Amino acid sequence: MIAQPDADHPYPPNPIADAAWEIYETELRQKLEPEHYGELVFIDTKSHDYEIEDEHGGAWVHLTDRHPDAICYAYRIGYPIWWTREVLPGDELLADAEANPLPKPSPEEMAQRKQRADQARALFKKICSQLSAGERGKVIALDLETGDYEIDNDGMRAAVHLRDRHPGAYVYSFMIGRERRWTGLKRRSE
Repeated sequence: MIAQPDADHPYPPNPIADAAWEIYETELRQKLEPEHYGELVFIDTKSHDYEIEDEHGGAWVHLTDRHPDAICYAYRIGYPIWWTREVLPGDELLADAEANPLPKPSPEEMAQRKQRADQARALFKKICSQLSAGERGKVIALDLETGDYEIDNDGMRAAVHLRDRHPGAYVYSFMIGRERRWTGLKRRSE
């Protein structure tokens, strides 16, 4: 089934999306829909392997760990093909996010964030003194509670692998060789 633009599917054909949809329809739908309805599935169009997104995220990382040359596309299980698409300006999904922004953090929350950032910076400096020069330019993801870390060229991959070992971890990431914090990822609610 190759999707064509029309009223129900207003976007032009995408060969990767079409290949992934074909795999979903012929190989995965019957197997996945009863147990995983509404969840996100990442499909590698080359190997036909797939990974279902869990509550911690990172399905595409796990899939590309198994298949480094994967060509992936994601679909929402049980939803029509047109549901999985880019969110464009003026889109109702984007409008909903703009109409319901996240609440502004309280002064207490801001103080806690600053304290965690300071802790992360101190841990980063301590770990950096033990790293080799060959790590420069890579990303280090740090778990503030355990002091454990993961280093990778890809910051998302480092954070996902660290969260695999420590679900619910409060992760901070830094670029090795730079003093400034790269990003902080909040703990997901259980």
